[in-house]
Amino acid sequence: MLSYSVNNYHPPLNMEEGIAKKYPETCIKTELKNNAAYGLIYTMNGKNYRFEFNIDANGKVTKV
Repeated sequence: MLSYSVNNYHPPLNMEEGIAKKYPETCIKTELKNNAAYGLIYTMNGKNYRFEFNIDANGKVTKV
């Protein structure tokens, strides 16, 4: 699930469940916007992960 600050993190920007992605087909395409904070939640090999990042006005991505 990918959510972002522009819509107060709800509803999710992109969400896929029950999928099995295998290299090299591991991408889920989503258009990201500048000046926003994002939260990504995913499960890999049965373990849950969360990754938060920001994209500034110039398109620079930084980890939160």
